[in-house]
Amino acid sequence: MKTPSAVAPRWLKPAFFVSVALNLGLAGLIAGAALSERHRGPPPDLGFGPYGEALSPEDRRGLRSAFREQAGSMRDMRAQMRGDFDRLLVLLRQDPYDAEAAAQLILAQQHRVDGAFDLGHKLLIERLGRMTAAERQAFADRLQSVLRPPPHDRRDGDED
Repeated sequence: MKTPSAVAPRWLKPAFFVSVALNLGLAGLIAGAALSERHRGPPPDLGFGPYGEALSPEDRRGLRSAFREQAGSMRDMRAQMRGDFDRLLVLLRQDPYDAEAAAQLILAQQHRVDGAFDLGHKLLIERLGRMTAAERQAFADRLQSVLRPPPHDRRDGDED
């Protein structure tokens, strides 16, 4: 007989599976981008959306170069992701299914991606800090343009 402290709440198992599903979806999106043959390095904006779009071409090239120097080979990173997914496929096909091993593998992927994302943010902040006042002004103008396209380009009719 289970003691009350050993009984898991009823919501815990569904919550765990929802968490695993979300993590798999996120890992799939990231791995898809990492494994894409179109990209031989980090995406042009390093995943920064409007910030990356607002950078000058020179700043984008500089960030890509710094990212490669500090993060290592993108080929190695893609190989790690492929290996992770190969191991995950084995785990998913096992019977009985080892949910804990799958969760740990996905968590390891998340930590690797988080590390790359954190490095990209650090490099972006450093790049912004090295800009002259005129370069920051130009960046701010481009960022504003990215964030607020001209009224005729707005898709949903917002006028704010």
